[in-house]
Amino acid sequence: MADKNSLTLAQIAALVKLAKKVDQFNNLLSGNGPPGEMGTNGDWYVDVLTKRLYGPKTETGWAGAPVAIGTSDESGTPRPTAPRTAVNADGTLAAGSGATGPQGPQGEQGPAGPTGATGATGATGATGATGATGPQGPAGADGADGADGADGATGPQGPQGATGAQGPQGNTGLTGATGAAGADGADGADGAAATIAVGTVTTGAAGSSASVSNAGTSAAAVFNFTIPRGATGATGPQGPAGSDASSVGANRADYGLVTESVNSSSDYGVLT
Repeated sequence: MADKNSLTLAQIAALVKLAKKVDQFNNLLSGNGPPGEMGTNGDWYVDVLTKRLYGPKTETGWAGAPVAIGTSDESGTPRPTAPRTAVNADGTLAAGSGATGPQGPQGEQGPAGPTGATGATGATGATGATGATGPQGPAGADGADGADGADGATGPQGPQGATGAQGPQGNTGLTGATGAAGADGADGADGAAATIAVGTVTTGAAGSSASVSNAGTSAAAVFNFTIPRGATGATGPQGPAGSDASSVGANRADYGLVTESVNSSSDYGVLT
C-alpha cells in the first residue's frame, strides 16, 4: 500500500480527490514496478519507483496508460511542479500538462480478453465432390407384417402325391355287442377209441415213493409203474407138515398159483 514515506502530501490529496470522483475504488495498492496481474476489479496501484498511478483494474487488466503523479521523472530529474491530475469521463487519469516524459518499460502481457460475439454466418460454399461409398451397414430389424392381401383365384389341382408311410396302429376299439348264436353244426365222425395199456412194473427201493408215468399218448396211454419194495416181514410160525411133494406140485400147476411171495401187495392192488 502507498504510505507517507513514498508519496507527498499533495499526491495523497490528489488520490483522495480521485477516490471521490470515480465509480469504483476498492483498494489502493503500491509496489516497486508495474502491478502485473496483482489486484482485483476496482483496485488502483501506485508504482513508488516511477510515481505512476495505474487504474482502475478491470476484467481485461489495468485500464488506460499509467499517469505520473511524482515530482521527478523516471530518471530522478526534479520537475518544476507536480503535474495536475485530472480524471477522464471513463474514470481513468488524464495526462498532466507538463512535458511528456520518456517512454516507460513495456509492461507484462495482459490476460486474454473475453471471447467476442459470434460473427454472421458466411455464404454457403460450393458443393463438394461426392465421397467414396462407405461400407454397408448392418441389416435393419424386420419390419411389421403387412396387411393380408385379397385371396387369389384357385389354381388347378396338382398331381396326386406318393402314398405316405403307414401311420402307427390306433388304439383298440370298444368291444362290439355279442352276435346271435349260430346254428348247430353237423355231427362230426366218431373218433378212434382211446386205449390204456400197462407198460412196465418196476420194484423200487424200500422206503421210496411210488410213481406212474405215461410212455404213450393221450389217445393210447401206456402206464409204467414203479412200486417200492416192502420191508421184510417177521418170520411166521412153522406150518404143519406138508404132503408129498409130487401131489403139491400137481395142485399148484392146476390152479396157477404164484410161487413168489410179495409183501404189502394188497396196499397197491397189483400183483408182482
